[in-house]
Amino acid sequence: MSKLPLNQEQLENFILHHVHFWAREFVDANGGKLSEVMDAEFGCFYVQLADKFRGEVLPRFEEGV
Repeated sequence: MSKLPLNQEQLENFILHHVHFWAREFVDANGGKLSEVMDAEFGCFYVQLADKFRGEVLPRFEEGV
């Protein structure tokens, strides 16, 4: 079994760090409450990741492909 570059906790922290960074950039440019923008950024990231996983990744592993 290959070793992944990050364990689950490291990956979670990496994602959350990026969500905070994206939100901070937005708040600095447009104003708003950081916690609310972070929540929106995380929601968008989660939905986009789930869509990509279901639309692009899973079909590659279906039987007969």
